[in-house]
Amino acid sequence: MPLVFGTQLCGRLDESAAREWLLTDGLGGYAMGTVAGLRTRRYHGLLVVSGATVASRHVGLAALDPVLELPSGATIRLGTHEWVGGAVSPAGHLLLERFDLTDGVPRWRWRIGDVVLERELALATGASRLGVVHRLLSGGPVRLRLEALCTWRDGHGEHRPLGQHLPGPPGRLPGHPPGVPDHRPLLGRGLRVRAAARPAGRHRHHDRHRLRRERQHLGR
Repeated sequence: MPLVFGTQLCGRLDESAAREWLLTDGLGGYAMGTVAGLRTRRYHGLLVVSGATVASRHVGLAALDPVLELPSGATIRLGTHEWVGGAVSPAGHLLLERFDLTDGVPRWRWRIGDVVLERELALATGASRLGVVHRLLSGGPVRLRLEALCTWRDGHGEHRPLGQHLPGPPGRLPGHPPGVPDHRPLLGRGLRVRAAARPAGRHRHHDRHRLRRERQHLGR
């Protein structure tokens, strides 16, 4: 039986971020997140790759945010991120019309006026490969841009304490180990489009994982 949530739950961050989904690749890797798209744990990510042992995993792709550019010139960001201090920006969950989990496949549907965009995720079995499909169900014409938040960190840890600059030239994954393939070709294959990846040369700081903070508070 499919699991379906509508606007009543999707638009409420506390409720939609408390419901999680999980895909596995059969090798110890996984993709995991929430209905809202908000990463509430350090373990959340769209491509988490297994290592030499079961307990050794690395987060490769933390997020892939859809950004719609409308004919009016408006830019609509559909990702959802929370920052230290509690600010939520962007707040794409407010435009989330539906989330469903059918046969183990998570699917999101956003509505912006007459424009309806759907996203579907799948993880290959026996390979560290993510498939992402976006469908424009109505409205348009629109332009879709995808902003990939790439990293290469231990699944249990963080890169640096808050406020520290992450080393490395723009376009390369900080701490990228030898022998691990660049994620940009993988993203191009998974998106099923003739995608061209362009590094923005920016590092992200001050993300808040609310469940981790809550556990730290309870443990005091």
